[in-house]
Amino acid sequence: MTLESMVESLNAQLAELGSSDALTRAKQHHESVVAGMRQKYDVDILAASEKVDLLTKRLAEKVIYCMRLIQLQ
Repeated sequence: MTLESMVESLNAQLAELGSSDALTRAKQHHESVVAGMRQKYDVDILAASEKVDLLTKRLAEKVIYCMRLIQLQ
C-alpha cells in the first residue's frame, strides 16, 4: 500500500466516522424529540381522562336530579 493510498483510506475512514457521528447526533436528537412528544401526549391524555371523569360525574348528578324531578310529578 502506497502512502497516497493510505492517506486516501484514512480520509475515507474519517469521512465515515464523521457521517457516523452525524447519524448518532441525529438519532439522539430524534429520540429526544420523540421522548418530549410522548411526555406531552401522556400529560394530554391524563388531562383528557380527568375531564372525562369530571363530566361523567356531572352527568350522573344531572340524571339523578332529573329522576327526582320526574318522581315529584
